[in-house]
Amino acid sequence: MNLFHYIVGIVHYVILPLTILCETQGVASKVSVFRLSLNEISYTQWIGALFFWFCNWKQHQLAEQIANTRKGPRGLIRNYAYGICFGGWFNLVSCPHFLFEICIYLSLFFVIPSAYVYRYVILFVCVNQTFAALITHAWYHKTFPKYPPSRKALIPYVL
Repeated sequence: MNLFHYIVGIVHYVILPLTILCETQGVASKVSVFRLSLNEISYTQWIGALFFWFCNWKQHQLAEQIANTRKGPRGLIRNYAYGICFGGWFNLVSCPHFLFEICIYLSLFFVIPSAYVYRYVILFVCVNQTFAALITHAWYHKTFPKYPPSRKALIPYVL
């Protein structure tokens, strides 16, 4: 990760909650009493929430798998360089954790579909994660001469 990408990430995670907050009922529109009822949550919002949970869980598993490439047989870190991951999503793409990051943001759109500015957040995340995946994919090919040539960077069989 370069310095520019790091700074953009920090700015993103500062602006993201403000973006969501500004479009929240009671902040963006004048509501005298804020109330929350499970009966008012739509099926689409429930599906988005479940998809959000699944994508977070899967992304965590993938991050652990990546981290484990640095560990030796006793579970201790043997070096600070990452290795090649195999199995599951890693047989299809170099950066499935970036794909699930995109899916996390898309799932939140199902939870807050009326959020106008959030659409631009999703666009930013898609572009950012795509570039990061392409850079990482190129690094793998440069670093590991026997890297699986059939793997794509981000989207199985496509990109």
